[in-house]
Amino acid sequence: MLLGFLGRRAIPGVETWDGTTFSRNLRLPHADGRASITAHDDHCRVELQLSDLRDLAPAVSRLRRMLDLDADPVAVADTLRATLPVDRIPGLRSPAAFDPAETAIRAVLGQQVSVAAACTAAGRLAVGDPTSPAPAQIAQMDSAVFAMPRRRAATVIELAAARLADGTWRTDMPYCEYPSPVGILTLVASDAGLQGVWWPDDARSTEVGKFSPTIRSLLRQLPKLDEYFAGRRTTFDVPLDPSGTDFQRSAWDVLRTIPYAQTMTYAQQAAQLGDPAKARAVGAANGRNPISIIVPCHRVVGASGALTGFAGGLDAKQWLLQFELDTASTSGHHTTSVS
Repeated sequence: MLLGFLGRRAIPGVETWDGTTFSRNLRLPHADGRASITAHDDHCRVELQLSDLRDLAPAVSRLRRMLDLDADPVAVADTLRATLPVDRIPGLRSPAAFDPAETAIRAVLGQQVSVAAACTAAGRLAVGDPTSPAPAQIAQMDSAVFAMPRRRAATVIELAAARLADGTWRTDMPYCEYPSPVGILTLVASDAGLQGVWWPDDARSTEVGKFSPTIRSLLRQLPKLDEYFAGRRTTFDVPLDPSGTDFQRSAWDVLRTIPYAQTMTYAQQAAQLGDPAKARAVGAANGRNPISIIVPCHRVVGASGALTGFAGGLDAKQWLLQFELDTASTSGHHTTSVS
């Protein structure tokens, strides 16, 4: 049972398991919280304790990921088959975790030790931060604190430091909230360019640092979103600094070639990458696009033209497509689909 799996790996001071209910503290955008999950015969009951109701959507999104509720088994198998002998180990999954940084650090802590020893080590790192072993904290630690082989401790410290240096992993990224017609968007930027335009329930929204009103005008000016939503901008020429794999970046580059008010299918996007059979992999890459709207993954549709998965939800996708069509029709832009 998944809760039992999580319970056996509970981090002292962060997570608890009493044989029936798994609970853990949560690091969320506006305040810390706590979730308790209890297994029943045909469902799980989740109770959330939040100090700020604005954290409800991010908390639910991250819990769904931790419990693997939104996984596409076919897409998972296709991705793993490219690198691992999944035919011999069907159903393979990454260990469930609430936070991607926590997943990476716990993977290193668990090498060549028992589950109990790994949990003790993780709990030692979480001292002072009851929500999880935080990269910002770990990167500043002395290796002697780890009580493990020096090389492994150095690896954890270097991993935490790399996490902070990578745009999608930083816990101290300045950000601002942009009130758009499709919801409040979280905008994140580095010195090199825009790193994220995230939806309200995007799990990555919990990875930013303190709200920074001093950069609000900069971030709002950078992507020219005001002009886009006013119907006066159809392209973006802002510097971007997204983080992703080579394949993901290639897929996102294709997205930027889709003209305003036009659409492309996943198969067509994959064909532009040289392999029409990679439509599912392209869909997965689009799902990880960190810069929504500006890198327009909303313009990709299913083979029949039907709307498919979108980080902001299908209602937002429909709104964006219709908005672009309406704007284009009044300004004389061509609006046929991309072939």
